Amino acid sequence: MIVKQGEYFISNRQYHSHPAISSTGFKYFLSDCPAKYQDYLKRNKGVSGIKKQKDEYAEGTALHIRILEPEKFNNEVVEQPEDIEKRSGARWESFLRDNYDKCVLRRGGIEKIEDMAKAWQYDGHSLAMSLIREDGPVEVSYFWIFDGIMTKVRPDKINHTRNLIIDLKSTKSASINSFRRDVRRYHYDLSAILYKRGYKAVTGNDYDFVWIAQEKEKPYRIAVYAPGEDMIELGEEKLKIAHENYSRCMETGLFPGYPNEITEL
Repeated sequence: MIVKQGEYFISNRQYHSHPAISSTGFKYFLSDCPAKYQDYLKRNKGVSGIKKQKDEYAEGTALHIRILEPEKFNNEVVEQPEDIEKRSGARWESFLRDNYDKCVLRRGGIEKIEDMAKAWQYDGHSLAMSLIREDGPVEVSYFWIFDGIMTKVRPDKINHTRNLIIDLKSTKSASINSFRRDVRRYHYDLSAILYKRGYKAVTGNDYDFVWIAQEKEKPYRIAVYAPGEDMIELGEEKLKIAHENYSRCMETGLFPGYPNEITEL
């Protein structure tokens, strides 16, 4: 088990199985139901050897593999077989058990991911492709002690040519206003701050952060965004709140759920 601060070249599965808290974990402590964090930990362990991903998450995972580590795509991504009609029942559960360590897409999902990958070849998307192809590693894990808490991040790409930390996102719309709403709704701003802190803590390098946002519908257009000053400040404030709430829960051993009473809205 990793117990020291450092840069680690480990698998995605090893990263997610490590008990250090990630940006996803911290986000549960922005809500009024910290108990959901424990639910998340149980799901991530893959109860009964079956790890069930929501379709939108599976699609995003598959896109990451196809763009960042294309040599692994055929071995790590599968789709619903033609001879299994329903995504339930004994045959489906058996299929999931046989592929518990893979990304499972709906039927036709692999073709869609390949089409999304082809969109990166368009002239209008040359910046995104350059950001991924330029010097620097992909899917490297960083562990450090963040104010007394073992914390981890796994940036999609470190670009040494431009001193950037890059996060790839699939989205309904890559327009500036729509993606700005995504950042606020899904707390991507918190993630950006944590990634920057983790990378600097381990390497000493204070890199900037950008998102590459790709739309989920044809023609799968791509845009590149960086957080502005206001967004950075909000992300820092969110991370402070989440860290304090997580620390309190760990100290008390209490992860409260929703109030067991009628609450006025």
